[in-house]
Amino acid sequence: MGRAIPFKEIDQYLSGLSHPVPGCLIDPKIHWEEIYSEKAPTEASWYQERPALSFRLIEESGVGKDQWIIDVGAGASTLTDHLLSAGFKNITVLDISAAAMQSVIDQAAFFIRSSPSKMSTRIKTW
Repeated sequence: MGRAIPFKEIDQYLSGLSHPVPGCLIDPKIHWEEIYSEKAPTEASWYQERPALSFRLIEESGVGKDQWIIDVGAGASTLTDHLLSAGFKNITVLDISAAAMQSVIDQAAFFIRSSPSKMSTRIKTW
């Protein structure tokens, strides 16, 4: 099993980058902030009410309900609420867009508020 990387270490690495994607003309953070600020999550072409493939792959992996799951590049996905509904408790959600993360927070708020002692959900943006 791989080494768990602390958030502090990831923060230090990302803050040291002058531009997240060298050679890219558009700053990815600005791009995704604009996408999620201008569109509702359901208006995005990649939106899925139930992210069936991702959910199935997580279930088939054999990961336990108390083990950590990290959703990198989560966007405004509904995966977090489906995982919480299925009883997964330790979920870390990462995305470059604060607007996308606010959508995830709003979606998962019911589950986080209803069982705070049973869940350890982390939401992080850079």
